[in-house]
Amino acid sequence: MIQSYLNDDLERYPKIQMSILNQVASILVPGGKCVYSTCTFNKRENENQIESFISNFPEMILDDMKRLMPHQIKGEGHFLARLSKRGDQSLLDPVEMKTEAPESFKAFEKEVLDIELKGYFRVYKDK
Repeated sequence: MIQSYLNDDLERYPKIQMSILNQVASILVPGGKCVYSTCTFNKRENENQIESFISNFPEMILDDMKRLMPHQIKGEGHFLARLSKRGDQSLLDPVEMKTEAPESFKAFEKEVLDIELKGYFRVYKDK
């Protein structure tokens, strides 16, 4: 069954998306990047969101924005915007790559996860 937008969704989704974007501005590090993506062609959820976000957070820069149309890609089509936060990331404390997870993560893993994660861990300070 194909679902369509309800009239309420046209108001609800942009509010949810803007709430998420607003969090990005506060947690993204200077020099950091973020990709905002939707699977709709509604300008209110796409271009208008990005325009509003950039005007509310002048430290954010729009690097690129694209609509991926169904006839151009495999899939139903998407909207993408790549954003950067102004600033110099080199002023931040260094991030280390480790093969051993920090103790705080091991405790979380044991308590919450059903599997043991292996690989590389990006460690910033003790996180």
